Amino acid sequence: MQQSSTQALPPGSGLPAGPPAPRDTIAWLLSRATFGFTPEDAAEVAARGHDGWVDWQLNASSISDAALEQQLLQWPWLNVTPHEALADPSLDPFELARDYKGVRLVRAVHSRRQLFERVVEFWADHFNVFMGRFTRIYEDQDVWRAYALGSFRDLLGAVTRSSSMLAFLDNDDNIAGAGHENLAREILELHTLGVDGPYTENDVREFARCLTGWNYVSDAANPAFGQFVFEAGNHDTGPKSVLGFSFSGATGVNEVETILDYLANHPATIRFVTRRLAQWLIGDDVPEDAVTAGAVTWHQTSGNMKEVVRTLLSKEVTLPLVVAGTTKFRRPFEWICAVLRSTGVAVPNPAAAHALMQRLGQAPFEWPAPDGYPDERSRWVGLVQPRWAIAAEFTRASTSDWAHTQGSLLSLVAGVPRAGWAQRLNRVLTGHRLSPFDVASIQAHIQSLPAQASDSVVFAEALELAFSCPSFQTL
Repeated sequence: MQQSSTQALPPGSGLPAGPPAPRDTIAWLLSRATFGFTPEDAAEVAARGHDGWVDWQLNASSISDAALEQQLLQWPWLNVTPHEALADPSLDPFELARDYKGVRLVRAVHSRRQLFERVVEFWADHFNVFMGRFTRIYEDQDVWRAYALGSFRDLLGAVTRSSSMLAFLDNDDNIAGAGHENLAREILELHTLGVDGPYTENDVREFARCLTGWNYVSDAANPAFGQFVFEAGNHDTGPKSVLGFSFSGATGVNEVETILDYLANHPATIRFVTRRLAQWLIGDDVPEDAVTAGAVTWHQTSGNMKEVVRTLLSKEVTLPLVVAGTTKFRRPFEWICAVLRSTGVAVPNPAAAHALMQRLGQAPFEWPAPDGYPDERSRWVGLVQPRWAIAAEFTRASTSDWAHTQGSLLSLVAGVPRAGWAQRLNRVLTGHRLSPFDVASIQAHIQSLPAQASDSVVFAEALELAFSCPSFQTL
């Protein structure tokens, strides 16, 4: 197997010495555990080793993200409460919701805690909430991000209590005598047991009765605006039977907590969620032994998601998939992240970033159904034309939104003659994951252009082809 030419980090970095991992293993891991390959990340993996790098990334709080944190300071509304945001006349809730979608791209592209951001993206779809209410901004930080690598039970409970989820699935209308089943159904069908899980329609109805009175403070003038509240007066106090549990009706909020305890470590939940997470991290055709390995870890750690992710991305589990050439089609959000990360170009301002992602067909928090953006190749493979158009604009910096110039991208091939540009792009953009056919096609196009054409013009066309070619669309 060919060895990586990427150099280890310099002496004194505090990293263990050792031979570099095979290049294709490094690039494969980075294609799954980050939002796009960079040579710098490849050097980290080569220096730390496959499992060492995964361990490092899973201890996200130990990784300095000072540059990103400094960048986020320009949006101080990220650090206020929903009540404070609404009380500030200079802030428009609709603009905040729009801009936060752009901030999501900033984090995905510029954070050094790449694996954490990948897991956050998974939970954003698994526990999907359409951002119709701007409180999702603050709950994204206090719920989805806060528990992303913690206990599944804690994450499930926090999401179920979040005002954005309660509102999105109409549980604010779920009161005794006028039940609403949306939240109960989606907890069972999407969040835990799965659509074919071991529950009945009666379980859904009875669980909905348990959820009556689960609401949030809706008065924007109240400093507690958006916080969970259990309204005992709206709770159905009659006897209930759910998933084998019988409740007298006098246990109030504990009825739901008991059910969530049960669901969080139910074998069907473990298998369903582990399979979805494995698909997200590994590829469309997830081997059963990979799912089993993740499920065993879940059992052993009571749903510690850091440990489940560690197992799924371990060298033991992933090496056979690398050898087999397992691929996964990039969703639009992943594609634009990879374009920006591989070139080192900064994300446009939040409003422009949001418009860009809408053009691509995947703006964060805009999937209207509870099931989240699809993670299947069939959903996205026919929707690549916007990528081609944006690749052309990006490589020429043809709009004022981009934070670079056409000529600045030439640094990617500095010191390399045109005859080697396609191979250089394959290395710096993907870690040699473009197909030989695509590399040859890019180089043939370069050679077909007039010799007198400027380097910036020729390179723009080459880079456009690289970002548009079939093998750049896959992880």
